[in-house]
Amino acid sequence: MTRKKNFYSALSDYKSLNMYKGTSSEGPIMMNNDESLEKLLKLVILPAVTIGSLIMTAVLLLALYLIFYALVEYNPTIWDMLGSKAL
Repeated sequence: MTRKKNFYSALSDYKSLNMYKGTSSEGPIMMNNDESLEKLLKLVILPAVTIGSLIMTAVLLLALYLIFYALVEYNPTIWDMLGSKAL
């Protein structure tokens, strides 16, 4: 009876056939890379996305406020909004 192939068994077969050409120093390099990426995520990417989201939300709310303020203040008809006052 053959074992059902999944990702991990296929990966172990691939490594056992010596087709995986990694070096022994690849593990620690990847660990350091992950730590630096995590620091970059926490210190740069996360605040930038947060501030950008807040700014975009403020811009959208300001645009909606100005649109509704103009509608209430000037009370245009549909013809004014279509730009055909001559009709």
